Amino acid sequence: DIAPATAAMRIALRSIMDDLERTIAEIEAMSAIFEDNPDEPYSDSFRVISDGNYSRAKCVIEQLHAHESAPPDDEINEFRFEAEARVVGQSGGMTTTLRIALPAGYPSSCSADVTIETSSLKRSHRDTLSHRLKQRAKDLSGSEAILEIMQECRDVMVGIYERTRDGDGVTEDESCEDDGTESPFHRRWIWVHHLTNAERVRSIISEAKIAD
Repeated sequence: DIAPATAAMRIALRSIMDDLERTIAEIEAMSAIFEDNPDEPYSDSFRVISDGNYSRAKCVIEQLHAHESAPPDDEINEFRFEAEARVVGQSGGMTTTLRIALPAGYPSSCSADVTIETSSLKRSHRDTLSHRLKQRAKDLSGSEAILEIMQECRDVMVGIYERTRDGDGVTEDESCEDDGTESPFHRRWIWVHHLTNAERVRSIISEAKIAD
């Protein structure tokens, strides 16, 4: 009975570590693509807030790849990350800052939690945006979601801008409609979902920095 229990524990640990590696890879890619630059307040940006947790998680992954002993299960299960994303709308006229929480179990079994930290939108539009982002995060459960959440935020803001630039009124239902606008989301081409190969992760991050 000990052998099956040990095998089950190893499978559970591998699943947890797979989630952790995917999350770290996503954060690294997003940080490279949308580098936070104080000198560019009207550009999209991304930065991880939980620096200590993030650094520790990276060390854990490096230890495992070096075939060193794994940390206790309770420590691995405590890895949660918070990030801040700034999304700039049409011509810099609208800006929204998102707080994105990535719980333990993300991305395979838990979805990202998104809240609007600050926004230049009026209250009714903020409520609509918040609903759309939470729904999008839920729909993306099981896959890396940060880029798609930022894209959804931008799409909603562009739709609002298009409907209000001529002074036309906008209802919350109308602002939820897709206006079919092709959003030029900066450097979107560089991201690949379900990135698991460590060498490819480093390559993509290097490409992102060159393309910036």
